[in-house]
Amino acid sequence: MDVRSMIETYFSSARQILATPGAKPESSLYPGFHALLEQTALFLGEPTVSFVSQADAESIGIPDWRVSKAGELLGWIELKSPHKRLDALSGHDLEQKGRFVDGLSNLILTNGWQWQHYQDGRLVTSVTAGSPESFEATALPTALDESDTQRFQDLFAGFLASTLVDYTSVGAAVSALAVRARAIRNGLTEIGEAGAGPNLLELRDSFRSLVFRNGQTFDWPRFVDSYVQIAVFGALLWRLESKKPISLLLQVGLKQGVHPLLYQCLKILWSADSRPEILEPVLEGLVQTINLIPPSLFEPPAAEREYQRVPDPIVHAYEPFFAVYDSKGREAAGVYYTPIEVVQQIVSGVESILIGTLGRNDGLLDPGAKFVDPATGTGTFLLGLAEAVGDIARSQGLPPDAVIHDLVTKRVAAFEILPGPYTIAHQRMETLLESYGAPADEKLPIYLTDTLAAPETGMLFDSDFGVAASELLKERSRADDVKTSDEVLIVLGNPPYERLPKAAALEPFAVKLWETLVAATPLDHRQDLKSARDLFVAFWLWSMWLLQPPAIRTSGAQSPTIDAKTADGIIAFVTNRTWIQGRSLRGLRSIAAAGAREMWILDLGGDTRGADGANDFGGGDANVFDIQTGVAIVWLVFDREYQGQPVVRYRRLFGNRAAKYRALRRTFDPADFDVVDGRPEDRLTPVMWDSVQLSEAPLLSQLWADEAETGFQTARDKSAYSPIGVDAADVYAETVSSPGKAALRTGRLAEWAALNKDVRAAGWSTAQSRRANRHAPDPSQLRVSRLREVQYRPLDRRWLYDDPSWVDWYREDLHGIYRDGPVATLVTNPRGHGAGPAAVHTSVMPEQHSFNNRGERASGLCGTRPTPPPRSRIPTRDQSWGTVGWGSVAAFWTG
Repeated sequence: MDVRSMIETYFSSARQILATPGAKPESSLYPGFHALLEQTALFLGEPTVSFVSQADAESIGIPDWRVSKAGELLGWIELKSPHKRLDALSGHDLEQKGRFVDGLSNLILTNGWQWQHYQDGRLVTSVTAGSPESFEATALPTALDESDTQRFQDLFAGFLASTLVDYTSVGAAVSALAVRARAIRNGLTEIGEAGAGPNLLELRDSFRSLVFRNGQTFDWPRFVDSYVQIAVFGALLWRLESKKPISLLLQVGLKQGVHPLLYQCLKILWSADSRPEILEPVLEGLVQTINLIPPSLFEPPAAEREYQRVPDPIVHAYEPFFAVYDSKGREAAGVYYTPIEVVQQIVSGVESILIGTLGRNDGLLDPGAKFVDPATGTGTFLLGLAEAVGDIARSQGLPPDAVIHDLVTKRVAAFEILPGPYTIAHQRMETLLESYGAPADEKLPIYLTDTLAAPETGMLFDSDFGVAASELLKERSRADDVKTSDEVLIVLGNPPYERLPKAAALEPFAVKLWETLVAATPLDHRQDLKSARDLFVAFWLWSMWLLQPPAIRTSGAQSPTIDAKTADGIIAFVTNRTWIQGRSLRGLRSIAAAGAREMWILDLGGDTRGADGANDFGGGDANVFDIQTGVAIVWLVFDREYQGQPVVRYRRLFGNRAAKYRALRRTFDPADFDVVDGRPEDRLTPVMWDSVQLSEAPLLSQLWADEAETGFQTARDKSAYSPIGVDAADVYAETVSSPGKAALRTGRLAEWAALNKDVRAAGWSTAQSRRANRHAPDPSQLRVSRLREVQYRPLDRRWLYDDPSWVDWYREDLHGIYRDGPVATLVTNPRGHGAGPAAVHTSVMPEQHSFNNRGERASGLCGTRPTPPPRSRIPTRDQSWGTVGWGSVAAFWTG
């Protein structure tokens, strides 16, 4: 019998079965379909292929047939109802298809007349042989076209001939891993908490109570995402560690003493008793994929140049993995690799400062130098530190293996909250130790924990935890010991950037850190603190807390206090540039300056959203990361014995990324830095004057009576009912035609007032008003007296309906300045400038657009009401203070 006859026979038997009352459109067809599969395989000369129907496949959620060849798994086949078009699946069927395609390396998906063959998540062949009518009881026997039959035969032959070959590139291997991970995630998401089983639910509860406690949403999808990364990278680590194929039939082969948490987490999936049945096929797919990854693919290449020493390339696997697995999650979680050059510069600076400032002549080899990386990610800083220590040991004739082993086992601790990077950090550290001939023989000091969680040493008990959760508890407990008991000298790393929502449910410990910042921030600067509610700020505060003596940390374990005068050691971070000059972080700089001995700033620039960076320099100030926010390396040096003001030293790098990397690869040299005058709390960057006269002239802020303010903003400028217009009558006017008659109201606000209530509310509403839960104003309360002239843009005056109901950012302090009438005002944009006025004199209240010459960004108002200084200090010529013109005159013009 040829293949066409086999298919037509299947159609005929299917029609008879489906015509029987009570027949199920899928499972009732299994016997005939099974016969078609076996007959086709024999026809194609594949007698060793077997098709094993999976009992309860539909209820479990796995494919209907497991296909083996000579006893080895070859692939899977899933049969759908003939009336479900494969190109129009929806709901559960579509989700299931996605999981099967992602999770299985060799898959046929069919409804009996449409056939699709997938390999590694990619559609290889699609064939149509028949139609839905082929299964109708009243239909005439189907006569298949010879070409359709041949295409089906080719598809089936391709499926049976599918061979698994080793991956030849990290990118290909990682992409396949990401697809398998996605399938496992989708499977766990599909069964939900109800079908997960007690072991996974117990682990979920432990993650929630021990790790994710500071404002992070921790629901079932978040747990699934965390656990899947542990499973996938843990299984890869097993393969790389053992250099042997892994299998679901084997016990987990990870080194339990070195990776106890990873071992226990992976064991849940490798135990038939605790593994959800739905995951069986996709886990087999994961195992197949991992076994196709040669361990040599992830072995560090021979260094071609000195700066390529940090062992990789597995770290480069994580970003491509996330790009396939969850690109949005990558951005949200800040999954970005820290360049080796940045790490090397930070470590080099720590070595120099330990010796030159703190008098520790052994530098990084000092036995009392304990290091903590509070956001270790994939462990790049740990490896960079270990590499530097190995080089120093070698240069001094010491055995690098023993010195690095001592560093890792006695003088290093690292925290990470994301399971994927945590797992990779374990692999990288183990590879490093092996490369130095000092293989790991005990638990690595990398802990899955929340850095900002309150230490609870002695308060946690494992009586309610299972085996895997108990290992998580041990990690949390050891991390808490580091927080309270260890004498830490150096905190280094790359803290995460993540703006926390105001409603984030932070622990009291983290809340207290924020309150410390608020208390140190001047009252007139606190309005800017909303932009400081970021994780990198919290990590700076936490690090200063950590450098205090253990007794202070222990006593304040639940309610931390920071007195930088008691801190001792170094904080070395690559951080957001806002830290060195932003108005919002004046309080943070003030806290640090209170106890710092030295503050070293290596300003890497790279602001692409603001006006301080590449926009101004035509590409000559590139970012060293793939982000828009500029960065700087900061070394804060604390010495409890030091009395006096901190010395601030600053260096600025310009150029493209390659040029900056070259500069960062050079050894840290104190001679490259200039001393910065002024108060550190104001800013940590110098002002580069090009003449003595300018350097001695008073600051603009000294010439004005009021503190700098920013302009008001209606958020309705482009609305059909905008409260701002070129003419007052455009906004609102009242005309009385004769005595005793009601005034005729005209203008945009009058048109708004004439609308019905719901339309009025919609026309008035803005995103800010909705956030603030404000309601539309009463239209009967409109008054002409509320109109006032304002500065809308440089050299552009307009009329504003000045009522808080119509101005989302009303700026009470700003209004207070103009309460009694016009005030001499200088409006500036102290950042970069395009074409247009850089500074403008006016006498009326400015709108936020006034602070930029193109109306795209806003900066701060330099001041109002000039305070005449001594005549000798006035930076004007042939004019007395009283004759300076204060109309709407541009003081400077750029471009």
